[in-house]
Amino acid sequence: MLDAVDWHAIAKGKADAWLYFYEDFLAVYDNALRKLTGSYYTPPEVVEPMIRLVDDVLRTHFDRSAGLASPDVTLADPAVGTGTFILGILRRIAADVEADQGEGAVPQAIGRQSIG
Repeated sequence: MLDAVDWHAIAKGKADAWLYFYEDFLAVYDNALRKLTGSYYTPPEVVEPMIRLVDDVLRTHFDRSAGLASPDVTLADPAVGTGTFILGILRRIAADVEADQGEGAVPQAIGRQSIG
């Protein structure tokens, strides 16, 4: 079904438009179900500062010099559904690892993350 969607037309130039698809779809299709299941997204403008804060706390108060990219850090998505947090965290890890170790280290760093 998703293959039939014209993502270019829906996205209207916004790369993360798919993040809002589920909430918007349910709001029209079955708004009561959306409310019952708690299908809401957290905007990236809220997610990004939260991720920066957690990364900073891990580095400064928990002696994890790699922050979220530390291999002994387990990640839990507080807003299961759209994946806004997980995507943001993985983007942060990828950017940090690329800056510290180079682009080639990113797949291994992302692959070893424990996400619950």
